[in-house]
Amino acid sequence: MLASRRLDGAGVRLAGLGTDAVAAATLLLLHGVSRRASTFAPLFPWFLPRFSLLAYDHRGHGDSARAERYRVCDYAADCVEVIGRIAGPVVLYGHSLGALVALSTAAACPDRVAGIVLEDPPGPTFLAAIDRGPYAAVFSLYQAHAGSRLDVGALARVLLAAPLPGGAGTPATTFGATRDPAGVRF
Repeated sequence: MLASRRLDGAGVRLAGLGTDAVAAATLLLLHGVSRRASTFAPLFPWFLPRFSLLAYDHRGHGDSARAERYRVCDYAADCVEVIGRIAGPVVLYGHSLGALVALSTAAACPDRVAGIVLEDPPGPTFLAAIDRGPYAAVFSLYQAHAGSRLDVGALARVLLAAPLPGGAGTPATTFGATRDPAGVRF
């Protein structure tokens, strides 16, 4: 059965989802930027009963607590704390940002990680130019609205209408032209 979990990260409280199933290993699913643990909920039935399942919202995402910093090393420190409380081997499954967290976590505690799956990991070229590419404007938009007190619908409307500057040879657009409304509300 899928149940809510409260987890301790590195000085931050994390919200998660997990199963009560007991299996030989735990599959820990790590989401990407602007996503949350429930992104993975439709996949849970496919992994049962082979794994115990756990996913959590990274710091500053979903229902997890906000924090002072949001660097990959901070997310990885949270993950190291989480897997330190899991009995038995852990397999890490990371999507995008979660892939970076999975790699950093596996490097920090290789004796706890039995396997790793990386879905759509950002490569070195992307990461080297992240402050100059199209994602920089999106991250600035997220930062400008972090901690907003607007309800979900109102915040989604604001985000969808927000202008995004064009890059080299790319016309200016809106955030709504790059994301579907349901994804923004999620």
